[in-house]
Amino acid sequence: MQQRTVTNQDWDWWNGLTDDEKRLLTAYIYHEDKINCDDFESYKYEKLQEIGSTELINPHEDLEKILNLQSFCCHSDYYEFSEYDEGLIPLENLSFLTNLTNLTLLKLEGHELCDISPLAHLVNLERLYLNYNKISDISPLANLVNLKNLYLEFNKISDISPLENLINLTHLYLTYNLVSDISPLENLVKLTHLYLTFNLVSDISPLTDLLKLTELGLYENKITDPEFTTDLLLNFLQSEAQIQQEQLKTQTQVKTKVQPYNYDYDYYDDDDIIF
Repeated sequence: MQQRTVTNQDWDWWNGLTDDEKRLLTAYIYHEDKINCDDFESYKYEKLQEIGSTELINPHEDLEKILNLQSFCCHSDYYEFSEYDEGLIPLENLSFLTNLTNLTLLKLEGHELCDISPLAHLVNLERLYLNYNKISDISPLANLVNLKNLYLEFNKISDISPLENLINLTHLYLTYNLVSDISPLENLVKLTHLYLTFNLVSDISPLTDLLKLTELGLYENKITDPEFTTDLLLNFLQSEAQIQQEQLKTQTQVKTKVQPYNYDYDYYDDDDIIF
């Protein structure tokens, strides 16, 4: 990935940021040891006031560090279906991220986001977490061809056609949306983890050639052909058996579990196939 250097346009961008946006970004370069992408407490407003800054200590050097950030995470506690915590930093406009084109990891979960169009510029993203928002239009993701892990659970997405060219995806999570047509997924042959739980899917034939799948969530949909579902499961089991046979050489172990859906993402074992 090419190292970014500071331009006049970058200074215009920086000077146009709000104080809270500047604090969010400077916290990463001044107190990286206090930033935890899995810790909501890292983003409490009071803590951000302490570790972030509206002024750059070494302007040129520090702005260059910001431009070359490879990860950025900002959570809210909306996961728990509780009222929004006013002590957390709200994000409504993502335009402040447009210059961070070296990002490979971005977590923006639980902010009630609707417009993600600024993310179209972040072409180096490999992992993107947008769970628990109010997103319906995912067309800005159409050209993010380096994406490997994409989390879009608990949104309002019905059209997933913008994903059809994201051929490097291995993990795709679409639980709790409004998806009925999954044909855009049929060529995403690198997928190993796919969760479509709690959607409106009736036809799962587009999944037939996704032979690398080791986890598949289809629970609570409108699937009309249980016989096809059984055949699909058997295909996955055979594929999994072949993979394990190659790995173990002398022993094949195929584990399957049929379990009710659980909100906890860590609930499933890596080798579960869940319907």
